[in-house]
This record gives sequence, C-alpha cells and structure tokens, in this order.
Amino acid sequence: MKAAIAVIVVALAATGWFLLNQAPPMANTALVDTTTTSQVEAQVKTAVENSFSYDYTDTARTEKAAKAVLVGDAMREYEQLFAKVRTQASEQQLVLVSTVRAIAVRELKGDDATLLVFVDQQAVRTGDNGNTSTSAQLTVVAHRTGDSWRITGLTVL
Repeated sequence: MKAAIAVIVVALAATGWFLLNQAPPMANTALVDTTTTSQVEAQVKTAVENSFSYDYTDTARTEKAAKAVLVGDAMREYEQLFAKVRTQASEQQLVLVSTVRAIAVRELKGDDATLLVFVDQQAVRTGDNGNTSTSAQLTVVAHRTGDSWRITGLTVL
C-alpha cells in the first residue's frame, strides 16, 4: 500500500514538474500589440496592391515589386501565375488595378502573422475600353525580418 502511494506521489510530482517546465504556448497578440498589427497590415496591403496591379506596357515593374515582398512558396506560385499574365496582358492591352478594401490580422505570433485580405480588382482593356470588376478574399501568411514583413503564403478563399 505504501509503495502504491509512493508511486502515485512520484507520478504526480513528475507530471507537475513536466507541466511547469513546458514553454507556454505563444499567445495570439493581434489584438493587444496594435503597433505590430498596424505595421503588418500596412506592409501587406501595399505588397498585395503592388504585386497584383499591372500595366501591360510595364509588367517588369510589377514583377520587381513582387520580388521585393514575396518569398518561398508565395513567390513560386506568383511566378507561375505571372507568366500567363505577362502574355495575356500584352495581347489584351490590359491594365489591372488591385485595391485592398479591408484587411485584418487574424493571428500574430512573434514574427509570424496570418491576415484576411479583401481585394477589389478593376481591369481595363485599353484597346476596346472593356471593363471588368472582380473581388477576392485571400488568406496571407507573412513573416517579419527586421522591420519588413514578407509574404510567405497566399491562399484564395
């Protein structure tokens, strides 16, 4: 009986020690760290608008803007998409303006953020003045290096 009690006491002590010595899960600070939240929102807004707006006469400007803010999987997916855009934009004499209408940080943990972004896009074919409007919802994953936030993932919802 004493041995069973001793085993239980040791087990409880070990469990307590284990739980106390675990690193606490990093809390989502999006609502309390307003400075960082504002910073990531502003930088991601600019990144999305510059990377997804283009003029058929100068698609290199858009690609340069994207390379400055997209990394990893986000950049690889963008390059695949933009290869098609480059051809179609020229053929259709297309100008596309992307405007972020709403943006919110869903999760902020240290140097990583997940945002929900609502984008309106206005396309104009300059050859025939055709207009098209669309909207999209994106989940954007960003990582901070120094003072700069880079987009590491994009998902169209």
